[in-house]
Amino acid sequence: MEYTRRKVMATLAGGLLCTPAIVSAQGWGSSWPGQSAGGSAVPGGVFSPATPKHTVRHPHHIEVSFARKQLSYYRAGQPVRGYAVITPSRTAVRRGQVQQIIARPTWIPGTNGMRLFKAMGGDTRSLQGGVVPYGHPLNPMGNYKFAIKGFGAVRIHGTRSYAYDFNAVETLGCVRLMNGSPGIDELVTLLGPNAVGEGIDVVFF
Repeated sequence: MEYTRRKVMATLAGGLLCTPAIVSAQGWGSSWPGQSAGGSAVPGGVFSPATPKHTVRHPHHIEVSFARKQLSYYRAGQPVRGYAVITPSRTAVRRGQVQQIIARPTWIPGTNGMRLFKAMGGDTRSLQGGVVPYGHPLNPMGNYKFAIKGFGAVRIHGTRSYAYDFNAVETLGCVRLMNGSPGIDELVTLLGPNAVGEGIDVVFF
């Protein structure tokens, strides 16, 4: 079954906020013209960040530019590492703080999300309690999920690969960072085990 942008947007409108918002009529793995965002924004998907644009209170600091499709990590105001990401199309400046970094996250889709899960070939009979487990090929959460106070349903989480998920130009709410190193696994390692306790500020702009 083929999906146009209109069909996918209608399906996702009820709450599947972290899936790609733009999918070509050829399917979920198709390329997109120009590859001007996401993993192809910079070679290898990583870069050295410029100085931070926003002032924060805590030692760890993540800035996400929706316009540039880039996530920059700073420690004590000093650039550490930057990554290409996929994001929603735009946002006002939003600030929050990471409450938890969840490894091997499951996915609990809502009603519309479950419809999409089935439409993509998922077998709901194999799920326990409607939970899509970590590692399932249709679980979009990746290796880690950042729960951010003040952002509601908007999160930062991993994604399977640039080749698969970065074919979408934008998401409907979440920021997706490639699994692995370089990627979200490396970012979690750079943050260190005490980072949540020390404080991780996040600014979306």
